[in-house]
Amino acid sequence: PAPFQDKETGLGPLRLKPEEPSNNYRPTHLANMAVYSLRAKIPALTETLNGRFNDHHAFLTKMHLNITDGHTRTIADLNTRTGEVLGPSAAATDLLVSIPGISEHVAEIIIAETGADMTVFPTAGHLRSWAGTAPGNNESAGRIKNSKTRPGDPNLKAAPGIVALAISRSKKTYFGAKYRRPAARRGPMKALVAVEHAILIAVWNMLTTGENYNDPGPDFFARLQPAKTRAGPSTNSKPWATPSPPNLHNNPPDQTAFPFRHAHQSGYLPPLAD
Repeated sequence: PAPFQDKETGLGPLRLKPEEPSNNYRPTHLANMAVYSLRAKIPALTETLNGRFNDHHAFLTKMHLNITDGHTRTIADLNTRTGEVLGPSAAATDLLVSIPGISEHVAEIIIAETGADMTVFPTAGHLRSWAGTAPGNNESAGRIKNSKTRPGDPNLKAAPGIVALAISRSKKTYFGAKYRRPAARRGPMKALVAVEHAILIAVWNMLTTGENYNDPGPDFFARLQPAKTRAGPSTNSKPWATPSPPNLHNNPPDQTAFPFRHAHQSGYLPPLAD
């Protein structure tokens, strides 16, 4: 049963053998086939397996276990072949995994899509545009408007997207601070694209210079603008909002400062000066 599956190994509670006789399909005997951490759950497994379990159920169970084992072997063979193909790029993989949030699998995707050769991208902007994280061009009458990101390599864009989703929760990295700044103003989706943007910049620079990642720290923006950080946040929660007009009923204007404005209301016009 799925609730009793081992989270670390993925192995289920049953490992039936082809020569198992039908009289061994008792709940107690089946529960004793549990492996690893499932051994501590034998009483619960016994209660769960209490029911009708005949030869046909055993056949179906062994069939599914064989399929699972086959997929496991296929994944292992594929990982071995991937390591052989990407062997010449092992140094680039070691560089990329130094970026917080990038696993070896994500690094392999980036290398497979770019070839680990940054000479084909003159600048980091070219790599961002190839991945599809560069902003679109929506300009009209000299005004630059909001636009969607341009289409790009979906596999290359998905790799930093996975990293951005994971690193956005971090409180101790530069990318975490990079996510929280635009997320408060423009929403989480645009903030994730901004983090993807920054990750690809780091990837291009690291593969170009051959240097490991050096995290600027979560206080990078505070150190960048120390005066603004000391001043604290603005008291106006919506700085873009238009201020409301004054209440003229509670605060009437000084009529002596504007004599002609209220002349028609009072029926009196001041005499003209000589």
